[in-house]
Amino acid sequence: MEKRKEEQNFFPLRIKLIPIMLILLIIIFNMGAFTSLNESDARDLYDQTRGFLEKLLKEKNSFDNMTYAIFFHNTPIILSGIIPFFGIITIFTSYYTSGLFIGVTAQVTGENRIKLITYTFSFIHTWLELISASIVASESFILSYSLLKKRFNSEILYSFAMAFLAVSIMALAATVETFYIQQFIKK
Repeated sequence: MEKRKEEQNFFPLRIKLIPIMLILLIIIFNMGAFTSLNESDARDLYDQTRGFLEKLLKEKNSFDNMTYAIFFHNTPIILSGIIPFFGIITIFTSYYTSGLFIGVTAQVTGENRIKLITYTFSFIHTWLELISASIVASESFILSYSLLKKRFNSEILYSFAMAFLAVSIMALAATVETFYIQQFIKK
């Protein structure tokens, strides 16, 4: 019985880790959102990000082009998130930075931070992106753990399957986000 248990994959651990990572990502996002920068740095970050977004809207104005642009912007972050040991750091840093942009936006525009955070979390694509990132952050942890337990080879195929699931969810999120953006622009 003990031998059979040892040969099983880490599926029960995955089931526990994904919601834990989801909660951690929300906390990290909010930590970024409540970080204040000095006025000059806040303005620079705000202007750079706003410029990137305006360029995206201008150059990729068709539904397909914008969806691809969003997808191919987010997917390298998601794919790098599966790397053992370092992937989880990549995902956490990405969500801290995303939260930081919300905080900088509030700081520069004078908007209420909590209002902007609530607004961000009111979109379906935000939750889809969080679920996708939670999956790969969990896989980074699982692959790191499997390396330590010398079970990496038995886990890698499951991790690739989970990475495929995460990228598929990210594709759906990019499609939904494009829909929201184009609805907002029409108003």
